[in-house]
Amino acid sequence: MTEINGVDPRPIRVIDDYSFSIENTSGFGRYTGGGFANYERVPFIVKFQSLEQSYRNPNLLKIPPSKLSQIEMHSALLLYFDW
Repeated sequence: MTEINGVDPRPIRVIDDYSFSIENTSGFGRYTGGGFANYERVPFIVKFQSLEQSYRNPNLLKIPPSKLSQIEMHSALLLYFDW
């Protein structure tokens, strides 16, 4: 299964603490055993609003209350009323 050597990183699916699976390998050569797998972080771009847009249209209100703990909700309300 030398076809996966030296190519771009590909996504994996973790099965358990000691196993993972990769893409469909039916067209690859036979796996004979051994080998190494490296964990590499693939960079990605994150786009943010400008500070002025964040002041005018805050995203805090888009978070559903069910996703916040009681202390986070209390803190958010205190900040909102103080603002």
